Amino acid sequence: MRKSALITVALFLLAVTPLPFAQADSNFNMNFIVTDDEFQDSLIMSADKIQQFLGSQPGILAAYIDPATGKSAAQIIFEAAQTNHISARVILTTIQKESSMITRTDFGAKGQQYYLDWVAFYGWCDSCSTGSNQGFANQVSAMSSAFRRYVDSIHLVPSGQTIPRGYTISGFGPNIAKQVVDCQSYNPCVNPVTYTVTPANDATSALFTYTPHVSGNNSFWNIWNEFSFNFSRLYPDGSLLRAQNGQNIYLVQNGLLRRFASMSAFLSRYNLNTVVTVPADHLTLYNRGRDINFANYSLLASPRGGVYLLVDDVKRPIKNRAAFQQAGFRKEEVLKVTWDDLNQYPDGDTITTDNIYPSGQLLQNRKTGGVYFVKDGLRHAIFSKEIFRSQFGLRKAIPTLATLITKYPDGGPVGFKDGELVVSKKGGPVYVISDGYRLPIAGPTAFSAYHFSYANVIKTSDDALSIHPIGPTLSVDSNIQSASQ
Repeated sequence: MRKSALITVALFLLAVTPLPFAQADSNFNMNFIVTDDEFQDSLIMSADKIQQFLGSQPGILAAYIDPATGKSAAQIIFEAAQTNHISARVILTTIQKESSMITRTDFGAKGQQYYLDWVAFYGWCDSCSTGSNQGFANQVSAMSSAFRRYVDSIHLVPSGQTIPRGYTISGFGPNIAKQVVDCQSYNPCVNPVTYTVTPANDATSALFTYTPHVSGNNSFWNIWNEFSFNFSRLYPDGSLLRAQNGQNIYLVQNGLLRRFASMSAFLSRYNLNTVVTVPADHLTLYNRGRDINFANYSLLASPRGGVYLLVDDVKRPIKNRAAFQQAGFRKEEVLKVTWDDLNQYPDGDTITTDNIYPSGQLLQNRKTGGVYFVKDGLRHAIFSKEIFRSQFGLRKAIPTLATLITKYPDGGPVGFKDGELVVSKKGGPVYVISDGYRLPIAGPTAFSAYHFSYANVIKTSDDALSIHPIGPTLSVDSNIQSASQ
């Protein structure tokens, strides 16, 4: 744990107004600063990438060679990140928060060496000439290993017990309320303000253990964002997410997180194998959309008696009894709902006696074996059995004459469902389907970062892949919410 004298340091760093006067910074959430994945993502930056970043800043670290180790600042930061499994972005942000050495060009009376020796102000001793924590490499190592200890201590199982203790050496832990005091200035404390912090995750707990006041962590958050370190692992549209140890399943749609209100609502649309399990704090990155309350193809009756067919979150009015009967519906299937239930869905085309198969029908050419999906008077070719399984699962196609299929105009081929992972049988990149696009996944690091499973990757033909135009690459440096944006 850092010495109490360290509190004085954060206030002269960077031009960030400390709380309580920073309350206008309404986007800062002292209980949730960065995700656990972001905090511990040691693969996010290579040594070369760290060097490029330092070279883009006005400070001296891009050209600095540590005399004790003979290594560059970038290499020291990279090795510390790897050794302690802490993100280099956390290390860089902490350096800037503590000493401003990423951007500092004026060293004042203390001189350049002072700030290099105490670059993270870990175990700072203003009167020391030597020490185990003094020196650039020692500071980076001590700071990153401290972060590692703080996180590990939360999950430490004390001797004789069976559950982790749940907090760091300073008592900060997920869902544990703890008071901290901020001052307008320190030594002595002027205008103290007490805050109650309840960290949402390990990362926020570790950051408050290192810097036990709100203003310092507000500075960290500001720097993180100013350095474009606001990487949020936003999953592409069409992703199906469930929190670790959670029960609810969510759909990412138009950048919003929508909860399935029931398992029947989920199973009418998707397969459980496509659900991605993610850290719980990743779900906090999203604004919430409305719940998905009804199963796909539900029949919903308004308070006035009109009946609608729910098709992919669009309500389609059924014109009359004849259309209802022709579509093969039964009155026992109709659910009585409120106007509030109905008004959350946009209106679609009216279902009439001329609009055959409103919920779609699978027809198979008896001669060729080709399968088509006929819906709203259009036929849609299905290019592969992989697409068939993705969209229709175990449904059966009705064998019929070719002339009965070709009478329907061509409406274009059926593609994979959003959220599917696909790859060519010939090899190549793995794609995730999002908004009908196929997004190339940059490589194993990105694949792992998004918590995808290779067991869910579907091998298919190039013709099937070509249905989906290529979208932007999904990498750990991207903030892709929707391929269509």
